Amino acid sequence: MSSFEDLPPELQRHVAESCNQATLLSFATASKALYQLIIPIIYRVVELSSHNGSDIHLIAESFKVPPDWARRRDNPIDEIVYDKQRAFIRTLRSHPSLGKHVRTLRWTTVDYSKHVFEDEITPLWNKYEKGIISRRKLRMSLEEYDFNDCTSYLWDTFATFTHVQEVDIAFINDQREASPPPPLFQQAKCLRLSGMASSFLIRSMLKSVNPRSLYHLHLNNLNQFAELEDVQEELTLREKGKLRPFPQLAGTAGPMRTHLLKCSSKWCNLQSLIIDTVGLTGPQPDRADETTINALEVEQTRYRELGVLIKSVAKTLKAFRFQQGPTTDNYRNGWRRPRRAPICSSLRPPRDGLRPMDALFHQHILSAILESTWPQLEKMELFGVASNTTYPNRAAPWINRPLSDEIFSRIRTAVGPNPVLDIRTDATRLFWLVNGSEGPGVPEVDSGESTEDEEESENGLEE
Repeated sequence: MSSFEDLPPELQRHVAESCNQATLLSFATASKALYQLIIPIIYRVVELSSHNGSDIHLIAESFKVPPDWARRRDNPIDEIVYDKQRAFIRTLRSHPSLGKHVRTLRWTTVDYSKHVFEDEITPLWNKYEKGIISRRKLRMSLEEYDFNDCTSYLWDTFATFTHVQEVDIAFINDQREASPPPPLFQQAKCLRLSGMASSFLIRSMLKSVNPRSLYHLHLNNLNQFAELEDVQEELTLREKGKLRPFPQLAGTAGPMRTHLLKCSSKWCNLQSLIIDTVGLTGPQPDRADETTINALEVEQTRYRELGVLIKSVAKTLKAFRFQQGPTTDNYRNGWRRPRRAPICSSLRPPRDGLRPMDALFHQHILSAILESTWPQLEKMELFGVASNTTYPNRAAPWINRPLSDEIFSRIRTAVGPNPVLDIRTDATRLFWLVNGSEGPGVPEVDSGESTEDEEESENGLEE
């Protein structure tokens, strides 16, 4: 070991960076000097995610979670990730200074593992039901396990990452954040956000990042819960759940919107922008009912917001990708049964023509591309965009026709002769879309639940 410690620091670091985690941990316990060398390397990359693995069996029909990160039933990978996350948070709560070494964070908000539920959480509930511990004690104990509900436990851990530069988080929660987040990831250069969350949570994260530091942004099929009417967003989940009368919904769940309004104009150094999103495929507006008309109005607002973002950052972008695609469900894609047809009858496709997503692409995204200047651009990718859609027969899928040569020529003129243009009629994947009638992700809490002061004296059980 002495021969290794005699090497120059640069060589020591080079050797250490080529070692696996187990070897690094052995090095770190050898001496104080090696500990100081190894610990920053061990904590540089925090890989505690399950949404990036290509070897994971996915359940496309999962209700809450996108098929490309689907919540796997009893999947051992999720259980392993959860156990590692819990151990990691314990370490950071005991030694928060370690957080300053983190440069890359990849995290999936998975549920607690099955063995933790059976061996630790269930006994806590049994103690509460038998009167051995109070409700307040139960709630405090559960905080250690429920961190992926976006509680203060999780935010306190993330807040220690004061020098993190790459952040990749997938939210696959059944409900919105339990507590509002503090300013996080202020020095992040690369930000990738996926899954389903409240628009308030995503806005908070985007506003926290120093706009001059952000170089790469990927908004990966973000969906949101339905919004609550006239409710202060900074309230905790429990406080929202105790409001009476329970707040009315101000909108429906679906693709995220309003999260870019106060941020996009400030990203003055953005070099790459990737927008992957589900699009509305039908039915056609002239045959739509009131619900679909309202959905189209929401989509108009959302695509307009994306167009404003593109215009505001085009001058600095080197790489740009916009991808829109359908869901795995024909019914969600506008396929309908004929009127008065029996339930068992097959679905009919929407009428031929422009899918609503294509019309919105032309109106907002394409116009933003053509009206912007792209002096730094090296590559532009437009996936899932079409000039029109036809159906060869009722059973066959749609056929998307490519954009016209005239439109392609206009795009080429706008971006210049040098950037690579990759324009495809179909998306590279199917997308998940939250049920449009899905609620706000706020479970109602018994308004008669005892206060914390009452809980402290409940049965004389507090420590």
